[in-house]
Amino acid sequence: MIKFIQGLFMDNPDSPSMKRFIALFLSILLGITLYHNSFSEAHVAPSDTLVYCVTGLIALLLGIKAVEKIFEIIKK
Repeated sequence: MIKFIQGLFMDNPDSPSMKRFIALFLSILLGITLYHNSFSEAHVAPSDTLVYCVTGLIALLLGIKAVEKIFEIIKK
């Protein structure tokens, strides 16, 4: 577990990606929040802007990692 966490902060090609980890965490957090708020009244739900911003951040993080992978393949 400690090696995994250390790998998140290293910029090695064989280490896990911090961007993917954050995107996965935000996706899970957003899903739990939306599921929890589906049972509450409308005035308690998170704002649409917040949901769109978190979704955009998830897409941006995954997109950046995809572009890095593509350029890594092209360099080789």
